[in-house]
Amino acid sequence: MYEHRTGQQAASHSGPTSPAGGGADWLQDLASLNYRMLFPLGQWWAAHPWDQPLVRAILFAALGPMLISVLVGGHRDPWLPVALICFYFAMLWAGVLWLLIQPQPRVVVFAPLIAVFTVTAGLILLIVLHLMTPVGWIARLADAQFSLAHLLGHILGVAPIEESVKLSPILFLVLRMRALSSSRDIAYGAALSGLAFGAAEAIDYSFLYGRTYVRFSVLQGNTVSEYGLFLANEIMRLASLVFAHGVWSAIAGYFVGLATVRRSRTVALIAVGLGISICLHGLYNTFVAAGALGSLVAIGIMAIGIFLLVGYTHSIDDLATTLVAEAPKADRSPMLAYEPTEQTPHSGSLLVPPEALTAYGRVVEAVLDHLVALPPSHIAARSTVVLRDWRRELEMRLDRLQRAAPPVPMLDALHAAVVAFATRSLSAFGCYLASLEARNQGDIAEAQRWSVAAEEWRPRVAQAHEDLRARLHDLAWRWPEQYAALRLSPTLLRALQLEPVSN
Repeated sequence: MYEHRTGQQAASHSGPTSPAGGGADWLQDLASLNYRMLFPLGQWWAAHPWDQPLVRAILFAALGPMLISVLVGGHRDPWLPVALICFYFAMLWAGVLWLLIQPQPRVVVFAPLIAVFTVTAGLILLIVLHLMTPVGWIARLADAQFSLAHLLGHILGVAPIEESVKLSPILFLVLRMRALSSSRDIAYGAALSGLAFGAAEAIDYSFLYGRTYVRFSVLQGNTVSEYGLFLANEIMRLASLVFAHGVWSAIAGYFVGLATVRRSRTVALIAVGLGISICLHGLYNTFVAAGALGSLVAIGIMAIGIFLLVGYTHSIDDLATTLVAEAPKADRSPMLAYEPTEQTPHSGSLLVPPEALTAYGRVVEAVLDHLVALPPSHIAARSTVVLRDWRRELEMRLDRLQRAAPPVPMLDALHAAVVAFATRSLSAFGCYLASLEARNQGDIAEAQRWSVAAEEWRPRVAQAHEDLRARLHDLAWRWPEQYAALRLSPTLLRALQLEPVSN
């Protein structure tokens, strides 16, 4: 402990201490520190920080360029470093768009298919459209100087071709394979296609910039003055323009998702979304090469595109619900919905037991009522007995749901979402309960450990909650009658930000 000194004593001891004494005191203080407290490695390891999306994103963003430098060290072929850098930026923006759009995890399954199609068959289609179609001939006007012809060449030629190519794998997955149905899933898939296209384009332009730099700088001996321009263009192409392609495609993807809600408006909605992305793309291309003032206008156009993407991400569910509510019942079923045919029986596997549908609603309502709707502080304030009784009740409900689960494909996704939501909530609840019991027994360290574990479950519960909400939206769009049979209470609908569907 340090002595309390008066002002006079402090003044009398304000002079420098001897080197030996000062050094000895410093070493004693260093040896007396509680290093287990300063470096709680066990607590950090138990918290599993690598499971947190933000930590993963930071690791990828920080270590990615370092890993690329190791992989390309001594490699003379310029294609490898350029391709890896383009892949790095594409993956970085894919993570950002994932956090913004919040699609379902199942979209990741289609990511390789979308990317491979866009950079192979898509680029072949791009060449064919440029060489053999009237739109491609119009696109040649884009090579002119800044003028009306330059503007028309980009808006009526270059942008329509590129945006159509980027959207083609998404239309195939939605219209032909019927693999994507949620507007958020479709928008994120379109964003992935745009990022893949932007990365491939960035690789090509990187070599164009490199050849231009060598021609006008090295050969003319003016390497310093041109290097800054080369570096700025390269960074813009690799970072910003890869993201720009993803943004434009995602906006069009949202309208493809809206088109799945209204069969009679399919072409019109897709045309509107594609038109927005074409206008943004064409205007950006027109102004970005028009000097400093034009580049500022291009930046504003890019900002408008980001604003539109954020806006549609915020309101896409409300837009889809409005489209359903305003449509006649005959037009309400989306183009992806199940449509009975003469060869399809109208009974048997298509009939869903009402008690099973009601079981879904009851389980979800119980979870929301006791866990999601209450912050952790309120949970900890409730008695251990009440919480334990509720946990047993929820486990019984979940068990009955498992036994009553109907073997109907149209409800498989909803059933998985309900079970995931309930089980993750039970896990989080169990950690809160263990923390409360340990705290009541005076074991603060054990209580803190369980609190950390409970906090780890919170984002997983939130993700399961969002997945369940999307599944219920999908059920409401496709089968309003079955959605109504869930008998969801107004409280539950408000908690899930849903509205009842009138039949």
